[in-house]
Amino acid sequence: MLSGIVFTSLLSVGLAPPPQLLSGLPILYDTALATNPIATRVTTAAVLAASGDALAQARARRARASKQIPCDGVARHDMSRTAAFVGVEAVYRGLLQQRIFQWIIATFSGDWISVLAPWCSPIACAAIERVLFNMFVISTGVYYPLFFSVTATVQRLTWLQAVRRAKTEFPRLFGVNLLFWVPVQLVQFAFVPLRYKVPFICVAGFVWNMLLSALAGSVARWREVGGPLSGDEGRTAAADGGAAADAGDTVALEATATNPHGYVRPAGTGVAGKAHVEEPSHEEPLQEAPVEASEAGEDANAAAMKS
Repeated sequence: MLSGIVFTSLLSVGLAPPPQLLSGLPILYDTALATNPIATRVTTAAVLAASGDALAQARARRARASKQIPCDGVARHDMSRTAAFVGVEAVYRGLLQQRIFQWIIATFSGDWISVLAPWCSPIACAAIERVLFNMFVISTGVYYPLFFSVTATVQRLTWLQAVRRAKTEFPRLFGVNLLFWVPVQLVQFAFVPLRYKVPFICVAGFVWNMLLSALAGSVARWREVGGPLSGDEGRTAAADGGAAADAGDTVALEATATNPHGYVRPAGTGVAGKAHVEEPSHEEPLQEAPVEASEAGEDANAAAMKS
């Protein structure tokens, strides 16, 4: 199986090794795993992660080309995205996962599950208990924080954009994670020897990385709407905003020069598509009563009272 994965990976980049090399690959790999286990696991995780992401990106480009969707920004291979996946897989699967598996196997032997399901065999109880802890504690507490933080850092997201991306993507990814990894981990904990657990998971991770890359590999939309822009993007947005503000000020000045009195005709009147300004009214103001007539009336009333 590992030979087929390596052959597919090399074929995807145009390198097809001779069949005789592939026939001896399992022996060479087993020797390397025995003599240099850490380097072999790190290399395995990195190569399969890069291959899975490369295939996912190539598939995305073909899909966009077949639908005649503009490929601005995705026409080339995104090396930062691949580097992010390689970093996550090399650290988590290559360096950490072997020790995590050793601790889980030594700690959980199926005692709790055997109480809840006494009809299960000891191997099944231990496998179920280990899978539950690995999926709901290790994956959520170690793997996904590492994945979102490393991919956001390598692909230059801001802290706020990275947090929003994680909050949005995690529920969907964790659901797919359970569907894919629970059967794989059950087989791994029940039947795969400890020495080959990480290589087995790396091979399964080749398929998982293609899924993960397709679902949450690209961060382009999070640079646009996931949070405040920074750097050149922020300066460009600020320049666009300033130009829009200048245009608004120009329109306001022109309107003030044309209509100094501020009268506006109600909407829906006049010719469509043109601004209408109501001319100020020229009606004569109401005339006040003559002051002299009022004063004469008051003098007449005073004279009548004295007589």
